[in-house]
Amino acid sequence: MLLYATNIYVFTTGHWVGHFNHFWTLAIEEQFYLLFAPLLLFIPSKAARHICVAFVVLGLVTQAGLEWAGVSAKVVGLNPMTGFGYLALGGLAGLSLDRRVPAWLVSTPAQAIAALALLIVPLTVLKDEIVWRVYAPAISATAALLVLQIAGNQASRFVAFLETWPLRSLGRISYGCYIFHEFVHFYDVEAAVRKFGITLAPPDWISAPIELVATVGLATVSWRFFERPIMAWAHQMTQKAAPAVA
Repeated sequence: MLLYATNIYVFTTGHWVGHFNHFWTLAIEEQFYLLFAPLLLFIPSKAARHICVAFVVLGLVTQAGLEWAGVSAKVVGLNPMTGFGYLALGGLAGLSLDRRVPAWLVSTPAQAIAALALLIVPLTVLKDEIVWRVYAPAISATAALLVLQIAGNQASRFVAFLETWPLRSLGRISYGCYIFHEFVHFYDVEAAVRKFGITLAPPDWISAPIELVATVGLATVSWRFFERPIMAWAHQMTQKAAPAVA
């Protein structure tokens, strides 16, 4: 994990790493930066879009090749090249912000449709692992499209909805939710209260809301006492360094 190689460890050994399983996504992200940043430094800036397209194509080809070879789901999902393709989709969205897009594509209904697709489809149609692996690129493309839509029309009612206090607050702590969610399980709560002689027997459907509340609470504490102070310190140091550089 210190070397940002969790994904490589998992798909080469076939073993997950307990509550740290989700850190494989951080590994792929860092691996992408280590490769992508030097490419941008040493080639003309006009080629950035072509580099992103190349990564997307390479990711699709890699996934198709691995599927054809019949390798395990871990190798298909955790290999760097497939992940690089998904990240490059975001790069293409960012590089397209200065281009005019059709008004209907960034309208409130279009934004809402893309967002609903991202919320509903993975939880329903794509619950089957095989189906998910086949259609994951389409879901990633929809996510990149939504980012482009939001950036391209900040005055929509959908964006106003995203700016409401509850969603804005959740967005602020979303990284903490991602980091901590794998460590919060209802069975841990049951084990803790059992030490005090209390036995819980709630229905199965209640565990997920409790885990959600606990995760959001933990992420809020992390933001308040850890992340925000560090970001404020970093901003202060940047402000001090700016006059010297100028």
